[in-house]
Amino acid sequence: MPDVYNDNGTILYILEDGDVPAFPYWKAFMRVADSTERIECADKVFVFRDGSDGIVAIQMPDPVNDEGHPKEAVMATLRTIVDEDEMSLLIDHLIAVHEQLADR
Repeated sequence: MPDVYNDNGTILYILEDGDVPAFPYWKAFMRVADSTERIECADKVFVFRDGSDGIVAIQMPDPVNDEGHPKEAVMATLRTIVDEDEMSLLIDHLIAVHEQLADR
């Protein structure tokens, strides 16, 4: 599963590459920095791409609101970047995180 990090409402979604161990967590950040050849930006969504034009990571505003519902503005931009299955996995994961935090 890809790694998902949240820092004050900004999500960093790092896709799996299968080569780098998941621990310690900062290895994922180092891989993004090392693998990124270019960064694209649209509507506050940043796409980090490697030399083969593959997606390494996506930084975006949290696509889930405080009530646990998807934000359509972010979703519309994500639809131009990833397929529906990938987006559904990400949104479902973030909704679950929001629910867990609401229970605290």
